[in-house]
Amino acid sequence: MSSWLTDGRLAFIARLQANALLAGEIRTWIVFGSGLQQRLIIEPSQCPLCCVAPLEGVMQQRYNVLAEYPQKLQVDLAVEGQDVSSAEELLTEGLYRVIQAACADSLGLAADGCKGVWCDGTNWIARPDQEGARLIWIATTTVRIGWCRTQPHE
Repeated sequence: MSSWLTDGRLAFIARLQANALLAGEIRTWIVFGSGLQQRLIIEPSQCPLCCVAPLEGVMQQRYNVLAEYPQKLQVDLAVEGQDVSSAEELLTEGLYRVIQAACADSLGLAADGCKGVWCDGTNWIARPDQEGARLIWIATTTVRIGWCRTQPHE
């Protein structure tokens, strides 16, 4: 049995993998599904890479019976090389477009309480690979899936 948090995360990943640009360019997908947990060690041979992982969750009681649950995911896009433009394209034409479409239709999960999907910001870092010979650009984006659901009762 899966939870609505799992359903939201998997629906978002499916949308990312269905995006034409991301599907055509991403070499390595790390989605932390069932099975062994992977440590995220990015190597140039894996790039371009997309990693989606749960980041944060909280319950905010707003109403007598309903509560808001902002589910946050961390999405890392990594590319190898000095030129950051390929990472910028993956971000703007891939991830940001997926977020925009997912917000418009609530990932198809409105009946389950999904209220939309938003970008809470992107941070950039350029770091050398483990040997220090090649540069890897990483764009880390926080994606928020908004939920409004009936509070559990004891």
